[in-house]
Amino acid sequence: MIPELSTAEMMGLLFGAIAAHVVLLVASRWVNPLYILVAVIMVLAPFSAAPKLAIGMAIKFVRGYALVLAVLVAFFKYRHRTLCPATLVWLAFVLAYLLAGSWCPLPHRAFMYKGQVVLVVLVGLSLAHTAANPRQLLNGFRLLAVAGGLMATFVLTIFLANPQDFLAWGRMHIAGVLPTRIASNLAPLILLSSYLALNDRSRFWKPVAYVCCAVLALLIMMTGSRGSTAAVVLGLMIQLLPQSGRRLRAIMVPVFAVSVAFIVLEFVDADVRVERLMSTEFTRGRIWPHAWNLFLEKPLFGHGWIFLEGRLTTASATMHNVFLQVAVEMGALGVALFLTTLAVLTYHALRMYNFVRRQPRISTLAILPLSLIGAAMLDGLAASQTLMPSSMTVMMALGIGLCDRLPEMALDQKRRVMRLVRFSALRRRLLLGRSFRRAGVVE
Repeated sequence: MIPELSTAEMMGLLFGAIAAHVVLLVASRWVNPLYILVAVIMVLAPFSAAPKLAIGMAIKFVRGYALVLAVLVAFFKYRHRTLCPATLVWLAFVLAYLLAGSWCPLPHRAFMYKGQVVLVVLVGLSLAHTAANPRQLLNGFRLLAVAGGLMATFVLTIFLANPQDFLAWGRMHIAGVLPTRIASNLAPLILLSSYLALNDRSRFWKPVAYVCCAVLALLIMMTGSRGSTAAVVLGLMIQLLPQSGRRLRAIMVPVFAVSVAFIVLEFVDADVRVERLMSTEFTRGRIWPHAWNLFLEKPLFGHGWIFLEGRLTTASATMHNVFLQVAVEMGALGVALFLTTLAVLTYHALRMYNFVRRQPRISTLAILPLSLIGAAMLDGLAASQTLMPSSMTVMMALGIGLCDRLPEMALDQKRRVMRLVRFSALRRRLLLGRSFRRAGVVE
């Protein structure tokens, strides 16, 4: 049952929506409106499931409305875009994941929950396909990084005021939200910030990216989530691969972020268990065997959807592993489809990288899709956020969409350069012809 909002909350949401639409309309003249909406979705993601937050339900409504609005904007404004192989393959799997809910005991609730996953994937793909050029992509990444940095600064300010209220077993939480969920929503923002810190040539935006990266890294370390931290480390290592000629400058990003994090934690009067990040303690001992037993109950087609036991809500029971999640809900056939999808995506991603990295003015973007996809899949080994309505799902879809969009941008730039070359040659001919005619007249 969906809780009702109070009259004050309804009025606040109404006037806030009117003001937000006006701001979105004005800002869309300079920034892709989808990036503004996704910034709202990703900033509110850690707070939307906070059981102890008084305005938690209002935040959930705002985030859901922004998600639906983003899908509508992408469809009506950019519906003429052509979808390419990687995008179509991932969409096909996500739709199969949605339809698998039809054979669970509560199909309508399964469609309500998995429908959110489909919407999030569509938004992530649209971020890539609606970008007209690399400059618009870069501006969108700047907006997302700054939004994440401001959100992290706000959380950090509240935490420093009274650290003990935000700690449980040495791990930071936000109004009852699990640290793992917080970290999964922070990880994609860190990767975008680190990409800007490494590759942005602006003297203003590069330091801003450093600061955002450091604040976000501090928060993710305080959550003690090893899976998301490992995903960030892998994504950053992938981003560092093309930086071999600038090793000293490249290595400053992780060194700066980690140094700031440890300095702040040193002066915080709180029992934050940062050492948990280096622990080898196995914390999935009960969940993964239970998931395997569920898979053995229906090994061929799976259960369709597993909800939280004893709660008939639209919340999914996570298996803390994306492969086990697929196995439990879609069976062996779903696992085969998932592995095939990943193989096809890997082929397209590597093909994209080999082509785009040779193109001038766009070569630095080639590594970003590999970073986002690789980090999302590594996080999927310890969590199921890749197939849930989370920021990790958005970034996974963005990486897949970029695998199709970046080669198109490279070809567009080649055509533009060829047109400029032909125009310059024609102009030179006309000028030479005019000079010859004038010389003949003088003679």
